[in-house]
Amino acid sequence: MDGSIQWQKSTLALTVFYQPKASELVDRRLISQASFSVPVNDFFAVKITASSTFDSRPPDGIDPFASSVKSSFQLSF
Repeated sequence: MDGSIQWQKSTLALTVFYQPKASELVDRRLISQASFSVPVNDFFAVKITASSTFDSRPPDGIDPFASSVKSSFQLSF
């Protein structure tokens, strides 16, 4: 699933990816990412992105859930 919404000049985007293992449906992964971009001027924008993942069968010693928040600057010309 992928989609985005524009409001005035800002953009909100969401992507969700679900991957079951074909031979074993209880083994699955879910990845989601949401971002919000706000233009400062015609060439420069600030973007905040939140991501989360779930793996039903991660390798030993690895947490099945992970999440992060990142901020970035975008330059368009």
